[in-house]
Amino acid sequence: MSPTTEASLRRPIVWTVVGNAVYTLAQWAAVAVVAKTLGPVDVGVFALAASVTAPVLVLVQMQLRIVLATDVEHRRPLGDYVVVRVWGALALVALSVAYGLLSGRPRDVVLAIGVFAVAKALDAVADVLYGYHQRLERMDVIARSQAVNGLASLVLLAVGVVATGSLLVGLVGFAAGSLLNLVGYVVPATLRARRVDPGPPDGPGDGRLALVRTALPLGTVLVLSAVATNVPRLVVEDDLGAYSLGLFAGVGYVVLAAGNVVNAVGNAIGPRLARLHASGDRPGFERLLGLGVLFGAGVGVLGALLSWVVGDEVLGLLYTDDYRHSGALLAGLSLASAVSFAASFLVGGATAAQRFSAQLPTAVVATVVAVVVSLVAVPALGLNGAVVAVAAASAVQLVGFGLVVRRTLEEMP
Repeated sequence: MSPTTEASLRRPIVWTVVGNAVYTLAQWAAVAVVAKTLGPVDVGVFALAASVTAPVLVLVQMQLRIVLATDVEHRRPLGDYVVVRVWGALALVALSVAYGLLSGRPRDVVLAIGVFAVAKALDAVADVLYGYHQRLERMDVIARSQAVNGLASLVLLAVGVVATGSLLVGLVGFAAGSLLNLVGYVVPATLRARRVDPGPPDGPGDGRLALVRTALPLGTVLVLSAVATNVPRLVVEDDLGAYSLGLFAGVGYVVLAAGNVVNAVGNAIGPRLARLHASGDRPGFERLLGLGVLFGAGVGVLGALLSWVVGDEVLGLLYTDDYRHSGALLAGLSLASAVSFAASFLVGGATAAQRFSAQLPTAVVATVVAVVVSLVAVPALGLNGAVVAVAAASAVQLVGFGLVVRRTLEEMP
């Protein structure tokens, strides 16, 4: 890549990494506040709410943000995207609460799941507006919004938990932070951007249901990946209890922090990969994708090495003494993440080449592997079994998505 190209790519990467880093640190700090104030059982409830809502959230999002960001011809009005996303946000809350009720969870756990789902529904509406700013290449707006959201949710959750000793009250504050970000920052920023630079007029579109049909396949792979990621947690909670889930989730959030940075880099280079593929620049496509895969794997391996050396001390410092002997668990999850991080860049390469349906077989197999290995390994090996399940699903993704990318490269000139 030329110096100009590298410079133009560096700016969105920096903004995306900064925004994701602030948001991720705030999310981790929220878990740490719950752990230090209430203990592992409430961390387990928090993690359960996140695990229940995550697959549904990915499904209802339907990758509308990407569809909007790449709608450079303005074929559909912004309002269609927002309305469809609001439909999805309402479905998220309804389905999450329904799961809590049908699974026979205690009333306070169902309420926690519902309030957490409301927070994520508000974030989902903000997310589709991020697509508008991404189309304008205003990643700085998105980064500032992520910072506002993360910090406001953290502060309000902490106030609620510390003042009342109640996770539910803290989650209400958590949701209030999401509302503050949406109403106080994202919506005004979007209205201001449309006044300053309205761009060409939006087309009439072909209907909101047609938009759903266009976007839904893009979200299918991600929802299967979310299921594969969260199944080990659900099996841990069911087989080992909320305390063990709290330990596993607390350790997992440390890895998640690195994962969000990896995803930020992947999101930033995605449009560049798409342009390289569209122009038939195979060497450039291979080089940028290869750097991404190496970066993802390197982050995971580095995390594993650090975990072996100082994992116990870091976890004890971040959380409580309950976590002080979980360094080996953190190292294992970090090694598994090295595989999943590398696979995530391969997914990005396949997506940039618009090979959506080709990703489905791998996503299905990885999900089945996650379920089967979790059901077998967790009862036999405890939390280490959950690590094995994560690693097995990640290995399937690495191989499967690698084959998709290989076929993509073979078809390029």
